Amino acid sequence: MGLTNGIEIVLPTLMVLVLVGKENSLGSIQAFSGVFVAFIIYHIGKRVNKDRRFIIFSIGILFSITASLTFSLYYSALGVLCYFLINALAGSFRWTIYGPLSFDVIDAEERKSSKHRYSYIFDQQLYLNLGRNFALLLFIPFFLSNHDIALRYTPLIFALPQLLVLWLIGFVEKQLIVDDIREHSARFNYVRAIYHNSKQ
Repeated sequence: MGLTNGIEIVLPTLMVLVLVGKENSLGSIQAFSGVFVAFIIYHIGKRVNKDRRFIIFSIGILFSITASLTFSLYYSALGVLCYFLINALAGSFRWTIYGPLSFDVIDAEERKSSKHRYSYIFDQQLYLNLGRNFALLLFIPFFLSNHDIALRYTPLIFALPQLLVLWLIGFVEKQLIVDDIREHSARFNYVRAIYHNSKQ
């Protein structure tokens, strides 16, 4: 997630400056994308629940790969617009799910150990920022050597590894379900033991 986010911080600005050529276009495109995404996310958010987190995250990654592939194929101002619109949806889907899922994992881990929840949040932000910095360190030499090729294919190169994140999210979701079942079973056994003791 950090790798992709690091690239997404820098690339949109470069896309607009190189292919559109007008700096004021950047704000207009971002504003339009923001309004478009807010409308979509609002209506989706009213209809989904926790059980569909994996599906929503999968759609986000699919949008991210689609946006990157579209931009690579249509390396032009039109490609930039398509990338902004599709990737804005992708980012909203990914981060809308990533946040709650992260806090569910933190809650589950906090119950198992004595570490404070803020230490988990610190670890999460540390690795996200390391990923962002590493992505920029990879991109800058690539961009300086050939900016057209770097700009055209970097989004796709960094979007495809998100499929591994999809597998990881699925694994985490299953583990959280198992932990919930164990916790509820333990509570049920505890209540049943109290009930039997009271009967005796």
